[in-house]
Amino acid sequence: MHVPQATSAIIPTYNRARYLADAIDSVLNQTLPPLEVIVVDDGSADSTREVLRSFGDSIQVIHKANGGKASALNVGLKKAQGEFIWIFDDDDVASPDCLEKLSCALMKLPESGFAYGSYDHLIETSNGKTKIIDPDLRIDKSIDFRLSVLERCYIFQPGMLVRRSVFDAVGPLNEELARSQDYEMLLRITRQFSGVEVNSVLFHQRQHSGVRGSAKAPVSKGQIVSSWIKYDDLIFSQIYETYPLAEYLPKRCVGDLSTAETRYALLERSCIMARKGLWTQAGTDLKAYLVLVQSGAPISIADSERAILRRFFGPYSYADSKLADSGALFEVIRDIISASLRWKIAAELFAPIAGELGYAIRHRYVRYFLGTARKCLIFVRNYLCARRRRDESIRVVSRLGSR
Repeated sequence: MHVPQATSAIIPTYNRARYLADAIDSVLNQTLPPLEVIVVDDGSADSTREVLRSFGDSIQVIHKANGGKASALNVGLKKAQGEFIWIFDDDDVASPDCLEKLSCALMKLPESGFAYGSYDHLIETSNGKTKIIDPDLRIDKSIDFRLSVLERCYIFQPGMLVRRSVFDAVGPLNEELARSQDYEMLLRITRQFSGVEVNSVLFHQRQHSGVRGSAKAPVSKGQIVSSWIKYDDLIFSQIYETYPLAEYLPKRCVGDLSTAETRYALLERSCIMARKGLWTQAGTDLKAYLVLVQSGAPISIADSERAILRRFFGPYSYADSKLADSGALFEVIRDIISASLRWKIAAELFAPIAGELGYAIRHRYVRYFLGTARKCLIFVRNYLCARRRRDESIRVVSRLGSR
């Protein structure tokens, strides 16, 4: 199938002279070259200008004062002329056929707003060389795609091709976000448009010790996870307040939800918020879910609901990083009337952590074992503390009632 050269590639860059040439070369040397390559220099203070000059007229360069990645991309989007938009990071390397595969997939399905694929990791070794490894992505394809993206960001802009009309519909990137601005944009896109998957590694995501962020909000390598948690907190706090409950169903409903649908949506939203470490919101929804469960006859948890509970502390969940602050969630479990239901909920939540511990033991990963064992201890401690407070409350009420 003939695919027109209809893509504008946009590369925002800030102080990445060391890696920038590799990124640009990989974009220029595609089996299906882009219509144009726009590099937005976001006020770099290193040798970025010299690197860009070496490419001559093969790229378009825009220099601007430093304002962060989102502001650089918004400038690039205004300049872009292509029907498709390919945003590429200044420290990654594209597979030679990345753009061709994405373009073909998108052309075959005109109803799709974007195409996306997988990636691997480009690791810098101690001797200055690089090696490629496959990350342990563990994507559960049984989860609704839109909900899976809410639970976890596993699609990245260098491996994603988006129709220009989609960006026109969802609006510019949020320049208030120093990090996670690409994830917030992905959430807006997947909320309105369907995507098509390319089952292939499309780019090499470079792992390095360089500083991320902007001049006003620099992020060192050791701060990467904490910065993601910080900005995802802002994003999902707003999502919690603005998304209607029906959007947490695999198929969004119009009109009133049934009891079963309400249960599912409350639990799914609780899971999403827990995975971002938003324990107050997660606890509120889990409590509302449990009220509905305990009002049923007989009291039971559906298999689909068990699957959601197991994802609270599943792979790539920030719930692990903020487990020590999870008191609000365990307070809800404490108040469950039925002892058997209380145990079932706790067991389902604990299952993925126990699975990680078993994996570490089987493969003799000492460091992984120690980290997972610590999570197990925190989980058990929080659960037992909540149980103890519940029992103490019951005793106090009993004493007051006997007077």
